[in-house]
Amino acid sequence: MILYLFLIAITSLFVVLSYVRTNTINNANQVAMGNYPNKLNGISSFLLVVLFTSVAGLRYFVGTDFRMYVESFLQIDTHSFLSNFELLRFEPGFMWLLWISRLLSPHPITFFLVSSFLVIFGTMIAYRASTDSPPLAILYWLLFGLFFFSLNGTRQAIAAPITILAWHCLQKDFKYRFIALIGFAALFHVSAVLAGIAFVFFHYVTWNWKRITLLFFSILAFGQLVFFSDIIVNFIVFLDPRFQYYFRPDFGAGANASWFGVLSRLTTVSIVFLFARKIKLPQSIFEAIALLVTGAGFWHLSSFAPWFFRIDAYFEYLIPIAILQTASLLDETKRKQLIILTLAYGTFHYFAMLRLGWHEVIPYRIWPEII
Repeated sequence: MILYLFLIAITSLFVVLSYVRTNTINNANQVAMGNYPNKLNGISSFLLVVLFTSVAGLRYFVGTDFRMYVESFLQIDTHSFLSNFELLRFEPGFMWLLWISRLLSPHPITFFLVSSFLVIFGTMIAYRASTDSPPLAILYWLLFGLFFFSLNGTRQAIAAPITILAWHCLQKDFKYRFIALIGFAALFHVSAVLAGIAFVFFHYVTWNWKRITLLFFSILAFGQLVFFSDIIVNFIVFLDPRFQYYFRPDFGAGANASWFGVLSRLTTVSIVFLFARKIKLPQSIFEAIALLVTGAGFWHLSSFAPWFFRIDAYFEYLIPIAILQTASLLDETKRKQLIILTLAYGTFHYFAMLRLGWHEVIPYRIWPEII
């Protein structure tokens, strides 16, 4: 617990050091700025990558999937890359990551350090592309539980920031880059393709607050239909037979976890709405908010099948972007109020996740060989 409090304190310190005061942006096309006049911004970003990579990479039996990754690493045949596909059912990119890590060292800690670096570095690059304060975006990323998620769903945590970069390219109409990045992300987790399809669909819809509200209730209604329709379930299982395990009736995420996710997402969106309702938002921000609301619907579906929670992980990375890009459109006073209020709620969210023992991240342990 103390370590996780330390992460908040250090990240907050870097946010203060690297904070760049910006003027209100009236041009919707300038929302995604990527301009860093403060050199401390870049230094803070580098140090945060080192910090989070160290904490994630040195973990020992932290996260529900830790044992599975260790066992997979130890099964890797270093003499023949292709032979590993007969033993393990992972995407090619992740299999390559396991293989390279095993070539570098026979100890699993190598894999965790390398994979953690890819997660944290990719996340930082994604937020540098889409926000004016990457350290502040990382603080939101931490508070809303995405760091905890990376300690468990490592494959998807590598793919998620790549899909966010793809989403950013889509906003700039770089279609071929978008396709290439989604394809690259799918090499680590095939569900990135579903995220890419959702990004394209949402990109070509004109969004407003009324349509976003309608979207949410439509997803809730769809959730009641999925598990009464064998056709829908069979189609999802057809896409990947591994998903059959997730549709067992006794394998839901649980009502408490499901509604915690729904209420958390709706609270976050409501805070943004409170400040943004009287200003004209560009479609890129509406699009991000619509995807976040869709994620709330997937949280609801996760009470039946946790596979849906995994889909939301891609959308959840948009939380810092939606908040910070909205803040950049406000006057100075309201901008500070939005940031303070969302950070306060994020802190509550962070401690609630720790209290719930999210993804078995407590207690934090370090490899015995290092101590």
